[in-house]
Amino acid sequence: MIAAALTAVVLLAQTPALSEDCGSDADTLAREAETLLAEAGPRPSAATLDRARRLYRRARLLSPSAPFSLRAADLASAAGDEEESGDLLSEAAEGDPKLVSPAERLILARRGEARRQWRDAIAQYGHLRAALASDPGATAWIDGKIGRLEVEVEAQAISAPTIGQAPPEARLALADGRRALAVGDLPKARERLTLAWKLSPGYVEAALALAALETRESRAPEAIRAYRDALAADPNRLEALVGLANVLWDEPDRAAKEESLSLLDRAAAARPDAISLLKLAATRWAEWGDAAKALNRIDTFRRRAGAGEKRTTENFRETLARRVDAQLSGEAEPGGGPSPSEAPLEGASPAIDQWKIAQAYFRRGDPASLASALEHLGEAERLDPAFARAPELAGALHEKRGELALARAAYERAIAADPSRAATYERLALLLDRQPGREADAEEAWRRAEQAGSSEALFHLAETAGRGGRRGEALSLYRRYLAESPGGVHAEDVTRAIAALESSRRVSVLVLGLALLFVVLAAGAFAYRRVAGRTFEEWLREEPARAREARPIVGRLRHEVLKHGGLLLADAANRLSEPDPEARRAAARLLLSRLFGSRGREGRGGLIHQASDSFARLNALAEEDGHRLNLERKDRLFSPIAEGCRVLRGLEPALSRIAEDPEKVEGNDVRHVAEGLRRAAALFRSNTGAEVSRLLDEASSTRVRLSELQDVLLRVCAEKGVAPPPVLEPLGQLLRDSSGSIAVRVDRGDWDTIWRNLLANALDAAGAMPVSEVRLGVSAELLRDPVTGAPTARFILADNLPGALTAEMIRGRAADRGWGIVADLVRRHDGTADVGPAPAPGYGKGVVLELPALEPEGPP
Repeated sequence: MIAAALTAVVLLAQTPALSEDCGSDADTLAREAETLLAEAGPRPSAATLDRARRLYRRARLLSPSAPFSLRAADLASAAGDEEESGDLLSEAAEGDPKLVSPAERLILARRGEARRQWRDAIAQYGHLRAALASDPGATAWIDGKIGRLEVEVEAQAISAPTIGQAPPEARLALADGRRALAVGDLPKARERLTLAWKLSPGYVEAALALAALETRESRAPEAIRAYRDALAADPNRLEALVGLANVLWDEPDRAAKEESLSLLDRAAAARPDAISLLKLAATRWAEWGDAAKALNRIDTFRRRAGAGEKRTTENFRETLARRVDAQLSGEAEPGGGPSPSEAPLEGASPAIDQWKIAQAYFRRGDPASLASALEHLGEAERLDPAFARAPELAGALHEKRGELALARAAYERAIAADPSRAATYERLALLLDRQPGREADAEEAWRRAEQAGSSEALFHLAETAGRGGRRGEALSLYRRYLAESPGGVHAEDVTRAIAALESSRRVSVLVLGLALLFVVLAAGAFAYRRVAGRTFEEWLREEPARAREARPIVGRLRHEVLKHGGLLLADAANRLSEPDPEARRAAARLLLSRLFGSRGREGRGGLIHQASDSFARLNALAEEDGHRLNLERKDRLFSPIAEGCRVLRGLEPALSRIAEDPEKVEGNDVRHVAEGLRRAAALFRSNTGAEVSRLLDEASSTRVRLSELQDVLLRVCAEKGVAPPPVLEPLGQLLRDSSGSIAVRVDRGDWDTIWRNLLANALDAAGAMPVSEVRLGVSAELLRDPVTGAPTARFILADNLPGALTAEMIRGRAADRGWGIVADLVRRHDGTADVGPAPAPGYGKGVVLELPALEPEGPP
């Protein structure tokens, strides 16, 4: 096989040279590369090698093949790029193992060892052993090498639980928190879930539930901290890897996104069966700007996906290929490697060593090794009956041997040893799911897993309820899954299922009544919808405190609908106008997926669903304040978006016909769809977002002046009977100037509350101390984050009062009293409260507040 490949290379080298720009197919590019090398002689220059490598890269992009990868590996090695040489050699081995020689297998194996990629090294040594099977003496050392590497794999991957069984108090707190989360009582849910974690540090289910709650509340720092706690307790927990990756991806800084990509790759490697993770990773790498890595992951996904999923990713793959081709024609491909995984934590149990040895035998998988593993697991259970990982591993081992009854018994022993471990219930339920006639037992096992805190169980129970016709129960379970695991593996499927169930229920219950109501009240309803309700601006002017919660909803609407939607519609309208039927078919399919939902990146109901969901969330916020919004009809900022969505809904039937058979669709229909798309795009573009941002900034900010702070001090003195009131002295140029001011991202009500409490605490402290004259001063300055450049306002309230005041005293007070109110409000607005030195002579200390600020409009 290798000789044939080399012969083909020689023949290609004898073909006359072609210019690089004329290479229209892979074979032409390969022939040109070989011609260049042949003309350069036995020692080609670095420039010749570089050009030949680029030609082979483009050839592999157009037509991936093992011979091309093998030849490209040779060129990379000749150029001294051993990293790329190894990557290409590995790619060739995967494409056609027969092309790789034993010596090259040895190179790949040693490369895997150097990178501490033990499994890859073991696989390469296995291939080497098979290639040298005719000489037993030459392969004896390979068996020992593989055995040592397997031990390395186990030592790296295996981690014992950091805690034993979670105490009953922690499990009860977790159950209370999940119930509160299901009914929407978020403060109680946070309190109970936090208590569960404090009672049992390392309780993974509590950390995951708390992380989901913080994610739902858009409290990204708290969610990240909770997900990190879960990963520290169980580094391979899929929900923690995916959840943390999703939260970090929404963060603006570069380091967070890089870590998100690394975590997503770890999750995809840990669960090869969850191929949707590969597709998500490809999408994220593409957004990040690394088309080469995105192409690698989408190709891996397509190798494992079915025919339908391959068709839906063809356009995505072609786009990535064009980007990589452009990079190869210009600058070198960006490189990078996966981040090293975290070191597993160890627990304390006399059974740990026996359990690890059993794990090593279990990895080998041959009958003799499995029997030895069972012996060591029996000894582990004898040494520590409460060590639940031993019978859990025994259950997996029995499953591998096909002994399903013994596997079930082992899982039940593991559950008896640690009833709080949800993963064991999940393994038992999955085992029963695979056995015909055990559906009822499997459902019961999933219910037990759900009681232990498993969000995975909610999804499976909802699926079972849906198949059984229990739509209400299925809908409730699906909603609980999204509440407890908003970034979970099944989030897209759950969102679609909820939409389908809600639609079905609405149609079956309300169709008759709505039809009658429409006939009777159509005219009145139309007029009412035009004039009733409030606009977004009117609502914010009455409820400025809501701007903080409305901002992420509006930001999501602008990003998903206005930005992506506008670009997509304009491009799709042009493609639908092309004469090529296949181009129109591809454009129609892409539009149906992006507008109305699919398994792709916009799968959560599609662009139209994203817009409707954003409108619904804004309406829900207003209704909590007793207001009704009329964004769709009355609001000049949002009604164009609603109108654009209505236009797109009306195009769905015609788009479906074009996607099915574009040649049977009349030209007028195609023109009608293209015009509708352009109209929707124009409606979306009419809302630039600048005015919405201005409204949000005005509602959620306060412009601070010294005179206003002095008025607050006078009111506090009047309430407390302090006479004569002290003067609030300016301690900086910004406030000393009568026209000086600074705008903070805190609404007026909360800002007054903060300063009333600060000044009241200072006056109370002065009343309890022998101070002849109370001096109060305030300074203000505008700072900028050295990384992001975001503005921050720093205020210092200084006094001359004796006595110590610390940051812990401020943050440690109850949230309904004095300093506690200040700390809670400052934290709620993403700020900090601290104690520091006074900013001017004559003062003893200062209370330092740092809060997000607006960009200054001009000189202070």
